[in-house]
Amino acid sequence: MSKQSECIDEHLIKIPETHTHMRIKILKNIGVTFIKMNPPQYSDAIVSFEHIMKTKPDFRTAFNLTLCYYAIGDQDKMKKSFHRLLTVPIEGVEDDDRYLQYGEDPHSSLVLEAIKDDELRKKKKSKNKKKKKIS
Repeated sequence: MSKQSECIDEHLIKIPETHTHMRIKILKNIGVTFIKMNPPQYSDAIVSFEHIMKTKPDFRTAFNLTLCYYAIGDQDKMKKSFHRLLTVPIEGVEDDDRYLQYGEDPHSSLVLEAIKDDELRKKKKSKNKKKKKIS
């Protein structure tokens, strides 16, 4: 861990645990800043993004983490991070809205049509209905 990361950790400790949302926003900004440094500090960015993924995972952080592992050439961790990326729910997007066509691309409309009613989506819908009945 670099001196910058140690300094950041010291300052983050001062932020109360009750302000988790603020801590996560700060960590995201810190991670992106490490990437934009010249030269990029991918290892330090990974520390920030990993902390966020343990606390409150989100799509953008998982994506950035995957890119950092790609940049340092760690294929195993990149694959694990990519699998975590696929499991993170995309907030604010309803399931049916994911399959709306945007634009006029004929290829994307073919793909959307193919995945709209595939077996995996049917299983997911069934699982969600069962969850709603239970709660």
